[in-house]
Amino acid sequence: MNKKHKAIQKTTHLSPQPILLNLDWKYVILLVLIGSIVWHPVLKNAFVNWDDGEYLVKNLVVQKPFLSNFWELVTYKINNFHVPLTLLSFHIEFAIFGLKPFPYHLNNLLIHLANVVLVYYLAKRLISNYQSQITENKPINMQLFGFIVALVFAVHPMNVESVAWITERKDLLSTFFLLLSINYYLSAFYHSQNILQSKNYWLAFLCFILSLLAKPQAIFLPIILLLIDYFLGVKKVKLSILQKIPFFLISLLVGIYLLTNVGTKVLAYLPTYSFFDRILFSFYQLALYIFKFFFPIKLSAYYAYPDSNAIPILYYIIPFVWIGLIALIYWKFRTNRLIIFGSLFYLFNVIMFMQIFSANTSLAYERFNYLAYFGLYLIGVYYIFHISTWQYTWIVFSLYMSILCLMTFQRTQIWKDDKSLFTDMIQKNPSDFEMQKIAAKSLGEYANTHNDFQEAIVQYGKLIALDASIAEGHLGRGFAYSNTGNLLGAVQDFSNALKCRLSDSEKINILFNRGTCLMDLKQFQSAINDYSVVIQFAPNSIGTYQNRALCFENLKQYDKAIADYQQIIKLGGGTQAIYNRIQKLQNL
Repeated sequence: MNKKHKAIQKTTHLSPQPILLNLDWKYVILLVLIGSIVWHPVLKNAFVNWDDGEYLVKNLVVQKPFLSNFWELVTYKINNFHVPLTLLSFHIEFAIFGLKPFPYHLNNLLIHLANVVLVYYLAKRLISNYQSQITENKPINMQLFGFIVALVFAVHPMNVESVAWITERKDLLSTFFLLLSINYYLSAFYHSQNILQSKNYWLAFLCFILSLLAKPQAIFLPIILLLIDYFLGVKKVKLSILQKIPFFLISLLVGIYLLTNVGTKVLAYLPTYSFFDRILFSFYQLALYIFKFFFPIKLSAYYAYPDSNAIPILYYIIPFVWIGLIALIYWKFRTNRLIIFGSLFYLFNVIMFMQIFSANTSLAYERFNYLAYFGLYLIGVYYIFHISTWQYTWIVFSLYMSILCLMTFQRTQIWKDDKSLFTDMIQKNPSDFEMQKIAAKSLGEYANTHNDFQEAIVQYGKLIALDASIAEGHLGRGFAYSNTGNLLGAVQDFSNALKCRLSDSEKINILFNRGTCLMDLKQFQSAINDYSVVIQFAPNSIGTYQNRALCFENLKQYDKAIADYQQIIKLGGGTQAIYNRIQKLQNL
């Protein structure tokens, strides 16, 4: 006997019009205007040496001729996983603008503002349906509700890391397509008798895939969609789950991919901490995020791990606080769909970044909350609308929002360059060994890039004192020494760098630089030895042949100098000066 599934009961509160036609434009314009004012300092910011190099500035894959290496872009890994859509966006920008930071920051800001509009639309749609099912509370203005939720999302200081950091394009893009996916799903849910035959359903599926291609954080979207069904009062749980099968299949594949490419390497990051320690860190991390949701103070791009031999007592207390809080929510609010939905929305958007699953250089990262906080925004704003002393509440809330705007405006300027960012990180983590190394390396590189060689010597000296096995410390200070005329110091640092773990290309670079310093010190035979090794690995290096030829000349080994000049001619570097040099040497 064939039975047809009855369609899930729909409401009439949502219009089937496209998103752009279903917005209250006065709120949208106001959101964009406020967001633009608060965030405009990012447009003056530079690149920072905090993954911007790996993703863009030093990424030769991104910088190849436009679409000449599409497959390489798609398959290229950074930190053991793929973000092809993010890299493609950088590739397009580089083809148009090169390495000017302004357009990259502008596009980050534009994507964030697009996300703000999508959050406004989503909040309005969700609360409209919820309000229609709640009879004990007074009606609220749906447009105003969506506006306030979107406003908090637009200006919350915890979002600075995602917006002001060019590398976090992956967060912004992933969130953009995730929000689109949810909105398309809602359109399919409300306006299709058979959801699987809806164009909007498959647009939601496509946006889900695009979100994953920007960053795999969208892996829990199928669960989020189930939570939305719960929030909307869907009774047919089995049918609801069946409708999500295509999403779950993609999530399963991505989950396997993450386990094999990233998860197997988690333990290597925290060798001194036990599994129990990482559970403690996860509870602490979650408490830190919730605290900064309400009080976003002392923000930092880096949060230090505690000493493995003396983990503070607070880390042991917090899990019990969480257990008590969860028990209270279940006992008091287990039938409150808004609180359950908002809480679980937050949890499932942040859980994959918990220390129990994902170890990182830092204990916590603010950017992990970019989308996750949406669930908490819904709860907080909804109950602000229902506080009896509302006239005083709005005054306090307006003051609070003004403070958030000011904090975000100021925080964006911390990200203006390496000096500002890493100085701030040091101030927030003065005793953390790993942070000191990261900051010294980055500040040294920043100083060298800006020709402040004395400051570079100081910073790289700190790095060498902290860890002499890091080749960049010796190499960077050697470069600074050579530019200040301390050639003996440069030679010593280059020699120490060669004792560190290096790739062949790094060894070639160091040997060439050391050879040049030795040549300037008139230690010609030692310079020739270095240049000869370079030529073994890089036989087409015209500059190396030219420098070695000069060394041979100074040692009066004219035949060898002529041979090097002739090799330069074979390699296509035969200028008139080279021919004249050969002729002069032949006449000696």
